[in-house]
Parts: sequence; C-alpha cells; structure tokens
Amino acid sequence: GQQWDAGSVGDRGGSVRAAALPSVLLAEGVPSTGAQADGGPRISPSTHNDLSAPLASMIPGDDDRPDQEKPQRKLPGHRHSGNGATVGTSSPAIAAIPSTTLNFAGVGNGFSGPSGTFTVNSAPPDTNGATGLNHYIQIVNSSFAIFDKSGTPIYGPVPINTLWSGFGGLCQTDNDGDPTVVYDRQADRFVISQFAVSGANGTSIPFLQCVAVAQTANPTGAYYRYSFPYNYF
Repeated sequence: GQQWDAGSVGDRGGSVRAAALPSVLLAEGVPSTGAQADGGPRISPSTHNDLSAPLASMIPGDDDRPDQEKPQRKLPGHRHSGNGATVGTSSPAIAAIPSTTLNFAGVGNGFSGPSGTFTVNSAPPDTNGATGLNHYIQIVNSSFAIFDKSGTPIYGPVPINTLWSGFGGLCQTDNDGDPTVVYDRQADRFVISQFAVSGANGTSIPFLQCVAVAQTANPTGAYYRYSFPYNYF
C-alpha cells in the first residue's frame, strides 16, 4: 500500500516488493510521507488498496470521453533543419537491423479482439507495451489488450479503468490514459498504471496514480490495486 518514487520495477530494491505485495505484508514503521533523511526515495501511502476479482470476470469499464487531440510542439534542442534527405534501405544502420520473428496486428484503428473493436479517441496514441514469458500486453490511448506469445488476442480491447472495476473513486470512474505497462522479470508479474485527473480538483479530491499489480503470472487473473495521491498535476 505504499509507493516508492525512486527505483524501477524489476530492481532488487524495495520498490518492487512494496508494489507487488498487499499492504498487510508491508513492514510497519516506514515513514508515511516526505523524503528520507538521507535524501533517499520518497515514500507515500496509498489512499486505498484492495485485491480485485479476476480480470477475465470483470465487466468492461466505460470510456465515454470526447475525442481529443494534443497539440504538436517542436522537439527541444533540435535547431538544425537538415537537408530533407531520407534514409534508404541501403543505409548501413538499416541493414544492421535484424528481421522480426513475428508480426501481428496490435491495438489500433480497426483492431478487434475477444471483447470487441478498438475505437480511436485520442491523438497521439501514447502506445505502450510489455512482453512477459507467456503474454504481451499493449495499451493504446485509454484501452488495452492481452495477447499470447503467438500474437493472438486473448483479452480486450477494453478501457483501462476496467482494471479498477469495483475499486471506487476516480480510478474506477476516470479513464484518463497516459498509461504504462511494465513486466517484472524477477517476479513474473505485469504492472499496469494510469492517472486519474479529470475528476480531481487537487485539494479536497487529489489527483491519483492508479496502479495494478498482477497477483500471479496470469495477467487475466486478479490484481493488487492501489491509488496514490498527489496535489500538483
């Protein structure tokens, strides 16, 4: 039930242990907020946490946001204009790229899976994915799907907030995207996260980071779920 701001999932440090275990197993006496005295990681408690029902049994969440498009901005530090030349297939860099062993359609315009058809509702797509021993999870915009290692979709596409069905609060009602999915190779677990900000005002209802950690190696099973508050978006 506590979030470590420093350290990545998959490190041997406390970050993955704190995220992957239910709150009742966390050691007592850990500072609840603020930076460590030695300048180490900052720790904050979750506002709510639980263990979900199996994902495969959940009713897909709602994603009724209007279509959105983020403005395109110039990349910082790119002051040179170049000569407009393109890189051809004869380039040494292109020739050094190995061929892929498997290609399949991911979550995108017209993609269909066991739960229906994906609908584009935002641009850019914020595409993110992670590969585990037996599964691949891809998140695009505010939806996600789970594939087996042959590229066959076995779950989804569904709104990301499906993961927080029955959780309550903004993690359940909002589906704001900017998601991430990572795979912890040491624990053989997927960790999925997105923020919940559209229903918050930063004071009486803080912004939330919603985190779901697979209970087992099966990403269609149950998840440990957490919401972490922060006041500045």
